[in-house]
Amino acid sequence: MLYYSAVVWELLLLPELCDASSSLGALDIEIISPASMTVKQFGGLPFVGPAFNLAVTDVRRQFPKLNVTQKFIVGFNESLSDGECGENDVLLTEYYYRRRLDTLHGRQRRWTLFIYSGCGVGLTSNLQIATGLNKVVIISGVSSPYVTEKAAFPTILTTVLSPISPASYATVVKLVQFYGWTTVIVVTEIGGVNTGYEIGGRAVYSLLRAAIPPIDATFVPVSLTGNVATSVLVALLEQFRATSRIMFLSADSLPANKLLIQARLQGMTDGSYVYLITSALTLPYDGSRLRNVSNEYHFKEARHSYSSCLMVALGIDHQFVQGLAVADSNPYVNIWKATSQSEYNYTYPANKRPTLHVASAYAAVTIVAQVGTFAFPKATILGYYIHQLHERFKVADQLRRQEPPFDFDDGALLARQFFNRTFQTNVGNLTLNHVGQRIPQTLVGYYDPDKDVFVPYLVYEPTSDSSTFESLQQSRWLNGPWPVPSEPLCGFSGLRCKTSNMLIMIITGIAVGGIATCLCIYCVIQRFFYYQRLHQLWWNLDPNLLMQMEQWRRQQAKSALGRFGAILCVGSVRALD
Repeated sequence: MLYYSAVVWELLLLPELCDASSSLGALDIEIISPASMTVKQFGGLPFVGPAFNLAVTDVRRQFPKLNVTQKFIVGFNESLSDGECGENDVLLTEYYYRRRLDTLHGRQRRWTLFIYSGCGVGLTSNLQIATGLNKVVIISGVSSPYVTEKAAFPTILTTVLSPISPASYATVVKLVQFYGWTTVIVVTEIGGVNTGYEIGGRAVYSLLRAAIPPIDATFVPVSLTGNVATSVLVALLEQFRATSRIMFLSADSLPANKLLIQARLQGMTDGSYVYLITSALTLPYDGSRLRNVSNEYHFKEARHSYSSCLMVALGIDHQFVQGLAVADSNPYVNIWKATSQSEYNYTYPANKRPTLHVASAYAAVTIVAQVGTFAFPKATILGYYIHQLHERFKVADQLRRQEPPFDFDDGALLARQFFNRTFQTNVGNLTLNHVGQRIPQTLVGYYDPDKDVFVPYLVYEPTSDSSTFESLQQSRWLNGPWPVPSEPLCGFSGLRCKTSNMLIMIITGIAVGGIATCLCIYCVIQRFFYYQRLHQLWWNLDPNLLMQMEQWRRQQAKSALGRFGAILCVGSVRALD
């Protein structure tokens, strides 16, 4: 009753709270983003720039008391090679300290942070700068192993939605544990068009080895790009046959199809082997600049092997993400394309869509505004009221319980406000785990030969309390038992059944011999005791038996006398003649 009375008073006081909040000023949120104008990387401004611009416009409209600005620190990129991006950490540091002096001189309340959307070449140096300054840094373009190392990098977060991320690798391990598989062989493509597959394969192998209970994992790096001898594929498959029945194949469609075609020729696509893949084998590798001949992918021939595969890939709304691109149905797709052309002089090809990097960039700005609303609760009328109400009942988090002014230079504390939260954005929900790492929705699908697509049947939802897979529909498998056992009944070499049969024969022979011996011993003992009874009771005669014997003797005597008389008579007759 007391609780509801307090709530009523809070509602009555809401107009006064609104009047008070109107005179409290705004919070300046300054986003600094190292960037480049390259179109060789998905993190270049021609791709992500429109998403950043639209996100800033949207949050200004949604949160009018938050003054959000973004500054791009563009490096020189006239002589960039394919592996370079153009971000300049010197320019970044120079700009930050110049703005820092201006902020101190003007005594403005400002939250300064970094959003990084480029490639991984300059990532380490930029992360070191942000960590040294104790500033929040959000990675929206690439993943980084530093995200989980909070002791050394406490201010790093990531909004990237990519299969090349620690969260995606962990989902593969969860699937192996979900089905109780104890042996896995990890085959990864090396020297291919995308080094991310090798990084992913090594990461999955390390996680499998460290799993509890332990999983027997074998790591096999192999080059399958270009001309590959049949002997190489056969040797790899024979190693698979001898060590496991579950393969995690970290490769794009071309090398994966080569291996699966040979697997069918080896009789290893009969449903007793499982091939875990991370990309749709029916699609060409979307990021390749080196391949333009679709016949190289051998789609028609490889399709006969797809029924032995499970695809573990990113999903949105329980549908597989195709080519790591934003869906055509997204209302922002046409806006981003038009802005890329008008402001960055880049025109998307007819068959290309903005990638997930673009959506991650938009989401990064959005979640900053949402956290800023709570970090500076008097910045908006609704935020101020929520702050006061939660202060009254002691249910707010650490930031809400602190009275303004709040130290917006404490990047580690601000970074923790993103942990274990799900944010709603215009490009989909975004969930961060306990270290600020994005947890993607992961789907597991089987191949439907009638539709020529992989159909999701399991989902791992991106929620902080999610611990297992949820079923979407009944799984379909080629034949044999499901889930496929990690080891065949007779062992990998087949000797277990032979040994078992021999042991059964030995045990059976021993049992039969033992029974026969026991019967013989029983017969001997019975015969022995029989003669013992005759010897001990020879004098104990039955009178009835004696009478019968006497009668028998008399009959025998009469019979003998008769026969003797007849003979005498015959003899007499013969004598008379």
